[in-house]
Amino acid sequence: MRKVPLAERIRTWNLAEYLGQRHLVDEDKIHRLSKSQEDSLLGAVKQGLFTLIGATI
Repeated sequence: MRKVPLAERIRTWNLAEYLGQRHLVDEDKIHRLSKSQEDSLLGAVKQGLFTLIGATI
């Protein structure tokens, strides 16, 4: 499985929401995200693009 940049994943979720699809995102090692990645992810969560489950194990 290839790593997909966060910005690309958010664009995909935007399109999915436009099409009426809902997503549940499970982000492993969420503590490793940079501040800008966290901000992007938080913005998408606030828009209601998906429900986020984060793990820090």
